[in-house]
Amino acid sequence: MRRVTTGDSDDVVPSWSRDGRWVYFVSNRSGENQVWKVPAEEAKAVQVTRKGGFAAFESIDGRYLYYAKSRDASGIWRVPVDGGEEIQVLDQPMQDTGAIGRW
Repeated sequence: MRRVTTGDSDDVVPSWSRDGRWVYFVSNRSGENQVWKVPAEEAKAVQVTRKGGFAAFESIDGRYLYYAKSRDASGIWRVPVDGGEEIQVLDQPMQDTGAIGRW
């Protein structure tokens, strides 16, 4: 094991890209929680979302990243993995599921 992020920011909720070349994570390094990605082979992170992001997972075909805007926001958003327009794909209110599903 080795660390793939640097700095004093909170880097949390990691997930792997489908091809295993990237690690997505949430970081507050820009002043608010955004989704970032870092190559598994080096430590230079790239910001993916610009308007908030939390708990991101790549699509099966590796083209899109699906995520929530925050821990408390409803809906699911997506953005191309190489950057681009962030669009909402599901506008469903948060549900209280007890301890299951809470971040």
